[in-house]
Amino acid sequence: MKTLIVLECERYIQPFMRAMLNIAQEHYDKIIIITNPLKKGNTINSEKISHIEIDNKTRKKAIISAPLQLFTTTALKQVAAAISRGKFNKEYQRVLRLYLCYGKAFYLKAEPYVKEGLKNGEVHILSCWFSVEAWSAALLKKKLPAASAFSLAHSFEIDPLKNSFVDLTFNHSKHKYLDKIYFISSKMRDIYNENTQNRYAQEYKHQMDVSYLGCIKLFDKVNPYDNNGKLKLVSCSYMRPEKRIDLIMDVMSKWTLCPVK
Repeated sequence: MKTLIVLECERYIQPFMRAMLNIAQEHYDKIIIITNPLKKGNTINSEKISHIEIDNKTRKKAIISAPLQLFTTTALKQVAAAISRGKFNKEYQRVLRLYLCYGKAFYLKAEPYVKEGLKNGEVHILSCWFSVEAWSAALLKKKLPAASAFSLAHSFEIDPLKNSFVDLTFNHSKHKYLDKIYFISSKMRDIYNENTQNRYAQEYKHQMDVSYLGCIKLFDKVNPYDNNGKLKLVSCSYMRPEKRIDLIMDVMSKWTLCPVK
C-alpha cells in the first residue's frame, strides 16, 4: 500500500494543491491531509482522502514542549545566527515560536500515521510549503528514515524581498533530512542559492529540483474551448513577475489557432 501524508499549515487547501491531489489519487492508495482547522466547506470529497486537523490537545502539548526545544543545539544555532545578523527582533521571535510550536504539533499529529503507513507499505510525506511543515517533514524523516519526505518551495518562503528570515528557519535540517525540495522555478532556486551564499547548492545539489506548479492534464469538468471557439486562460494567482506573466504573454502573442479569451 502506498500512503501520501500531506502537511498543510494554511486553513484552506490551495487550488494548486487540489490539482496535485487530484492526480495523486491515481498513484496512492491512501492520502492523509494534516492541517490546522479548515474553513467550513474547504475539504476534498474523495474516498481515498482523509482530513486530519490539529486538535487543541496536540497544540497544547506542542506549546508545553516549546521551551525545551529552544535549548536544542539546532535552535540555539538559529538564535545565535539571528543575533549576529541583527535580526533577533520581535518578528523573528514570532517566527521562531511558530516553528517550535506548530512544527512540533504537525510532527506529533503526523507521526502515528507515518508509523502505521510504514507497517503496511510505502509512505511519502509532502510539505506544501518550505516553511514550518517542511521542518516537520524533516523531523519525521529523521525519526522514521524508511519514509520519503519532500517539500515544495514557493517564492514567499525563499525570496528575501518577501521573507527576511530565509536562512534563519532551520533550513540546514530541512536540507539534511528531506529527500527532495521542489522549487517553483529555476529563477526562485537561483535567488534562494544566492541569498544563502550557495551554502546548500553544492552539497545538496541532487536534492534541489524544479517543478512548475500546474496540472499535467485537464480535469474532466474543464474544457478550455467554449462554443465560440475561443481558448480560455484562467489563473488563480496574483499578477506578479515570478508567476512568469512575461512568458504567458509571449506565447499568447504567437497563438494563431483561435482567439484567446
